[in-house]
Amino acid sequence: MGNSVAPFSEIASAVKTWSGPAWLTDTRKAAIDRFTLAGLPTTRLEGWRTTPLPDLGAGALFPGFASTVNKATSVVQPFTQDDGATLVFVDGFHSVTLSSPEASWPRGVRLAPMSRLLAMKPEDLRPWFASEGGAPGALHDLNTAAFRDGASIVVEDGVAVQGEVRVILVATSTGQPVAQHVRSLVHLGRGASLRLTVAVIGGGGDVTGFINNHTDISMAEGSRLDLVRVHESPIGVPHFDALSATLGPRSEFFDTVLQTGPSWTRSEIDIVLNGERATADLGGVFVARGTQVSDIHTILSHEAPGVTSRQNYRGLAADEARGVFHGQIRVEAGARGADATQNNRNMLLSKRAQVHSTPSLEILTDDVKCKHGSATGQIDPAQLFYLRSRGIDPREATLMLTRAFAGEILSRVTASATRALVETQIAPSLEALGVAA
Repeated sequence: MGNSVAPFSEIASAVKTWSGPAWLTDTRKAAIDRFTLAGLPTTRLEGWRTTPLPDLGAGALFPGFASTVNKATSVVQPFTQDDGATLVFVDGFHSVTLSSPEASWPRGVRLAPMSRLLAMKPEDLRPWFASEGGAPGALHDLNTAAFRDGASIVVEDGVAVQGEVRVILVATSTGQPVAQHVRSLVHLGRGASLRLTVAVIGGGGDVTGFINNHTDISMAEGSRLDLVRVHESPIGVPHFDALSATLGPRSEFFDTVLQTGPSWTRSEIDIVLNGERATADLGGVFVARGTQVSDIHTILSHEAPGVTSRQNYRGLAADEARGVFHGQIRVEAGARGADATQNNRNMLLSKRAQVHSTPSLEILTDDVKCKHGSATGQIDPAQLFYLRSRGIDPREATLMLTRAFAGEILSRVTASATRALVETQIAPSLEALGVAA
């Protein structure tokens, strides 16, 4: 095993000893073999050219353990103060203590930690892994091989879930760097609807480790999913996030990602619209400061007639931070009448900050409407002058303008309780951005 996978050498060895049905053991071994062969991604790969992995340390990352909940309690509390159903995972494992009691879970939804399904009903998971092997990259393979927990969420046909379901991942380990490999599976039945929040947070500034979080979604005909994702991983816990979704006929998928934590963060979003008249509406904002790297990669594949996609992403970068947006629109030959738009706007708050924006179109049929736009610049001096002429000091004026810039993305969160929660959660990052500027 070469140095290219050294931080995960202990995990790669442990995977081959874990128990499970033959199909899962074979899937894990094949995935870890692919990972070992490929090694960790480097800037020699086109998709990683502007996003080098951070230094993960000389020692091996620990596969994880069931942690105590003491360090997680306070950071989880804001997400559990209403009647929403919450599943909490601390350092990669489900916490019964911090999660909502099962008696309070909404009707028509089958919720379970993946660890329980792996132990009691592993065959329920088999369909999700039937096509494994074509995963797009080494970190995807590592997650397939090493995941041991996560959330399983199944909404039955015709059920409009009342309230909200929340999946919270908390990093707390300070003595031993822990690599969390978490996988969540979400399925919406025909005509079902769900509001879901996924938050990645930390229990303090001295926490160390790595988070590799994957969410796989399948949506049946006429279903709707409103997803909000909050990425607030601590600075010592780099976070690789992957979201994949397959949309059935006339399904509607809304995803809003708020990438505001101080850590290195990369989010890969892969959406397949393979049902006629399916709709995907994606948006997000990253807030980067210091030497932080924030990366959002999207691939939207239009594969059926009459499908629609919308993308609206924004970035804020200060100090020596680097932001990356790569958005790819694919329109396959059978997707006549597809309608796709993509917009990316970025604001630089320092001469040393950088944002790399690369929109991309791949169209294999006629009778489509596709457009994209990208713009990167500094704060409008006229706006800043106007605010200062009204007696507002430079820091507060900058903060007002950055809040307004991010506000369009926050306005996508239409549920008032959820919006208030995420605004409170990311407020410190915006405040720090104002200081950095």
